Amino acid sequence: MTLLKGMRVTVKATIYNSDDEALVRANVKKPEEVRQVSLDCVADSGATMLTLPEEIVALLGLTPLRKVKVRYASGKIEEKWIKGGARVEIQGRTAITQVLVENQGTTPLLGHVVMELMDLLIDPAEGKVKPRPESPELPLIEQFLTRF
Repeated sequence: MTLLKGMRVTVKATIYNSDDEALVRANVKKPEEVRQVSLDCVADSGATMLTLPEEIVALLGLTPLRKVKVRYASGKIEEKWIKGGARVEIQGRTAITQVLVENQGTTPLLGHVVMELMDLLIDPAEGKVKPRPESPELPLIEQFLTRF
């Protein structure tokens, strides 16, 4: 299969409120009280972060952390909220990350930072997100140690 120009690669992701999960570990909440959502995200190596529309962020109850400036492909710059306490699970791999909050109704995006954390890549030939060939069973994290 050849990836057609303009074709979007999507991937099913489950996103959990990791603060809720911490409260489960502390025996304050029950596992069934962890807020979560499963949705399709567009895998976008040109985006930096996990980006979710405000209604999904509200459903998850994520914590406001800070505002940032976001530059869009059009060149436009806007201020947006970063919220925290999200754990993303894709294809059995997981990462805890922050979320860029976008306007209501926008498409969820899986940015390159989250894909790097889970050692996933976009395979344009198959139109899929999948583990790197050299790390099919577990994420391979690159770490270069130096001595001073």
